[in-house]
Formats: sequence, C-alpha cells, structure tokens
Amino acid sequence: MILRHINLYAGLKLAIKIFLVSKVLTLLTDFLFSSLVSNFSLIKEGPSFISQSDSFMFIIQVIFLAPIIETLLFNYCVQEFFEKNKRRLTGVVVSTFLFALTHCYSVYYVIYTFLIGLVFSFSYLIIRGSNSKFSSFSIIAFAHFLHNLSTLLVELSST
Repeated sequence: MILRHINLYAGLKLAIKIFLVSKVLTLLTDFLFSSLVSNFSLIKEGPSFISQSDSFMFIIQVIFLAPIIETLLFNYCVQEFFEKNKRRLTGVVVSTFLFALTHCYSVYYVIYTFLIGLVFSFSYLIIRGSNSKFSSFSIIAFAHFLHNLSTLLVELSST
C-alpha cells in the first residue's frame, strides 16, 4: 500500500515538473515574440476563454476533456503507431505537428502549441521508455490538465 502511494507521489511530481517546463516555455515564447514583433497583442490570439468562460461545459472541455482526448490521440495513438515502426522521433514530430494544427487560432498560437507539444511528446516518450510504475498517458494528461487550468485562470484573472 505504501509503495503504491510512493508511485502516485512520483507520478504527480513528474507531471508537475512537465507542467513547469511547459509554463517556462510559455514565458520564453511570449518574450521572444514580444521582442520580435512590435504589435504582439494582435498576433497572440488564442482561444477565447473570456467570452466562453461563463459556460460550465466549455470549462469542462478545456480543463478535463481536451487533455485526455489530445493525449489519447496525439501521444498514445500517433506515437505508438510510429513506435511500432521504430520511428520514435518521427512519431514525436508528427504528433506534435498534428497537435499544433488543432490549435490554429493564430501564427503565434500554432508555434506556441508546437513547442508545448514537443514537451508533452518527448516527456511521453521518455516516461514510456523508462519502464516506470506509472502510466505515461496519465502523467502527460495530468500535466496538460495543469497547463490548461493555469492558462484559464490567468486569462480569467486578467479581465
């Protein structure tokens, strides 16, 4: 029983580390784009959290369903397909590219999502290959959940 709790703790700790890397990458992307583009606010369009934030179903979709479905589709299905063909790096790039294409709100957002997708995809690959006691799917889905939750909270607090 204690060993199970230790494994859960290790899995949560890993998910939080992945989440923190994704947030640092968010800050770096924002910094680079704002340095390169004078009118950064015009190209930083993303999903309209504010206009839909009053919708309970929208919040459920963004925070809970999207991380599960996107991890299932892009990490589990796509990466596992390429894994069977011994093409791990191709699987990471293809799954990340498809993940980014499903977030076509703006040029910035596609690039931003591609970079975040790389973090999730490489993390999935590393966790999966480590023969660990916890599921790479659940760790990545939870990290994605934390990322979406924090983005939503920041967006809502800025209104």
